[in-house]
Amino acid sequence: MTETLAGDSALHRGEALNDAGRHAEAAGVLRPAIDVDPGNEWLQVAYAWALLQTGHARKALAHALVAYEIRPTSPHIARTLAECQLELKQLDDAAVSANRAIELKPESGFGYDVRGRITLRAKHLRAAEMDFRQAIRLEPNVWAFHNNLGLALRLQKRDKEAVDEFELALQQNPKSRVARRNLFGAASAYQTAGVLLGFVFAIRLLTGAATRYVPEAVADLILLASIFLATIAAIWWSWYRRRHLSAFVRRAYAREWFRERAMQVLRYLFRAVPVFAVVIAVIWLGLTQSFGFFPGIIAGGLFITVWWFAWRPAWRRLIAILDPDRT
Repeated sequence: MTETLAGDSALHRGEALNDAGRHAEAAGVLRPAIDVDPGNEWLQVAYAWALLQTGHARKALAHALVAYEIRPTSPHIARTLAECQLELKQLDDAAVSANRAIELKPESGFGYDVRGRITLRAKHLRAAEMDFRQAIRLEPNVWAFHNNLGLALRLQKRDKEAVDEFELALQQNPKSRVARRNLFGAASAYQTAGVLLGFVFAIRLLTGAATRYVPEAVADLILLASIFLATIAAIWWSWYRRRHLSAFVRRAYAREWFRERAMQVLRYLFRAVPVFAVVIAVIWLGLTQSFGFFPGIIAGGLFITVWWFAWRPAWRRLIAILDPDRT
C-alpha cells in the first residue's frame, strides 16, 4: 500500500513538473518510482515524455513502448508513442501510432495534430494542412494547432493565410517565442517583393544583349534605372502589403524586428568570422615565417572544409544556450 501511494505521489508530482516545462526535474522524480513499480503505465508514459523533452528520444521510445504494451487502449499513450517515433524520424511507425490515437479518441484534436506533423515531416503538405484544420475544428483554442497550420501554409507559399494562423497562435499564447518568430517570418515573407529581384535580373540580361545594338553606356543607364524603379516598387509593395496586416501583427512585427535582425547578423558573423580569421592567419604566417604559405594554406583549407559542415550544428548548440525558448 505504501509503494502504491509513493508511486501515485511521484506520478502527480512528475506530471505537474512536465506541465510546468521542468522536464529534467520530472525525470528525476519519476525514475525511482519506475524502479519500484515498472508495471505502472502512467509512470512509464510520463517518464517517456520527460525524456523526450530533454533530448533523450531513444530512451523515451523504450518507455513509451512499455506503456503501450501495458495499455494499448490509451489514446494518450498512443500519442506519446507517436511523438517519440516522430522525433526519431520513424515516420511509418509514427503514423500508425497517430492513427491509433485518433481511432481511440476521435473527438480530440491532439491525435490529428501529431499526424499532421508526421505528414508535414514527410512533405505531404496538403494532407498535413487537412489534419491541422481538423484539429482546430475540434479544439480551436489550442495555440499550437494554429502554429502548425501556419507552418504548413508557409511551406505552400501561402504567406497571408500563414500570418493569420500565427496571429491566432500568438494571441492565444502571447509568451510563445516560437509563435512570435513564426509570425515575424511569415509577415516578412508576405511583405517581400522577391519577384522584383527577378525583374532586375531580367533587365540585366536584356541590357547585356542590347549592347550589340545600343552603346554600352546606354545599356548601363537602363540597368541603373531599372534597379531604381524596382527599389521604389519594392518599397511601395511592402507598404501596400503592410496595410493588409492587422494592428496586432504590425505591433508584433515591430517588436520582433530588431531581435530577428540582430540574430541574423550574429549568425552571419558566427559563420564568417572564423573563416576570415583563418585567411588572415595564413597570410600573416606566410609573410612572417620561414615555411611560407603552403603549410598554412593546407591547414587553413582543412579547417574551412571542416567548419563548412560543423558550423550549423555548432550554431544550433549556441542558440540553445543563448535563447532556449527559440525552438
